[in-house]
Amino acid sequence: MRRAVLFDLDGTLVDTLPDISDIMNAALAERGFPPLPGAEYRSKVGWGSRELSRLSLPEDRRTDPEIRLLDLEFRKRYEATPVVRSAPYPGIPEALAELERRGVSLSILSNKPDVAVAPLLSALFPKIRFFRALGAREGVPHKPDPSGALRIARDLGLEPGRVFFVGDSAVDMRTARNAGMVPIGVAWGYREVSELRAEGAARILERTADLADLAEGDGTDPRKFPGSRESTIL
Repeated sequence: MRRAVLFDLDGTLVDTLPDISDIMNAALAERGFPPLPGAEYRSKVGWGSRELSRLSLPEDRRTDPEIRLLDLEFRKRYEATPVVRSAPYPGIPEALAELERRGVSLSILSNKPDVAVAPLLSALFPKIRFFRALGAREGVPHKPDPSGALRIARDLGLEPGRVFFVGDSAVDMRTARNAGMVPIGVAWGYREVSELRAEGAARILERTADLADLAEGDGTDPRKFPGSRESTIL
């Protein structure tokens, strides 16, 4: 039975927080605002660059013009150099290679600017073949809207229920549920496991090596694959 895994990118496959925080702080400085500690960005990423820009501004300066200008500055800088300190989480390249070896189709759906997705994957996963790798683009709704996820399922010729959606945030779990896919949370990302459970994660993967176990699922019942912790939501 054919299977597929659709991954979030930031906080799921790659720790991009060092680059995102460096570049946003540079953009804030350019606009005359104070920088933020890197750890503060953990709760701000995942919704797209405009929301990241809004949350990075002082609360009394979160006007539409200021958000737009900061977002433009951030995107200009990030799209020029998306990979400086970003790195895959330990074990991720091996887990992806094992899924690929077992015949599982791999795709990416991110709220990261689309033009930054391909360079990042090329730099960090040069040997992995992703069926689709989509980021945020004008005119396409961001996650948790299911449009991008459903497009990938259609292109694969699979029913959404046969696709595992793997991510580290509420955004990803909502996207999976909105698309009718199996929501899988990861414990090593930017958000707390409690957030993933509250948003309906069917499984919580504790270690990056557990990703390879998704090849054993049947794509419809998340309880039929080994190696991860069952969520209390089930």
